[in-house]
Amino acid sequence: PLEMHTVVVDECGCTTESSVALLLRLKPTNLILVGDHKQLPPSTFVPPYELHGTGHARSLLERCALVSGINHLLREQYRMHSAICAVVGTRFYQGKLQTPTDVARQRETECGVPLCWVPVRGEESHPPRSRSYVNEQEVEVA
Repeated sequence: PLEMHTVVVDECGCTTESSVALLLRLKPTNLILVGDHKQLPPSTFVPPYELHGTGHARSLLERCALVSGINHLLREQYRMHSAICAVVGTRFYQGKLQTPTDVARQRETECGVPLCWVPVRGEESHPPRSRSYVNEQEVEVA
């Protein structure tokens, strides 16, 4: 049987517990979970409402973070505009997420209005033979 010394699961916050459990069959000495359980929920082909109450609607990373209370927060981000970071940082990270000054300046020069809220009245539809939803009014406004 195949055995691994170390298994790294990137974006583990959006990976179901059962998916990560399959990796344990490799009998790793180290299992490293990387990601953010406060971002996207676990991806699955099962509709989320069917998972409610089953214990499969969360990631192993979320379970470990909640049980252990041990989390390491990266306090600087380099990807998004500082205005977007301010919203995300306040909503999910108690204002602890920051954008370095030089990155903030660069993002401000690269884009105009980084973030705006636009109310759109529309309804989602579910196209045939698709797992996705679409809101045509949102498409038009965007």
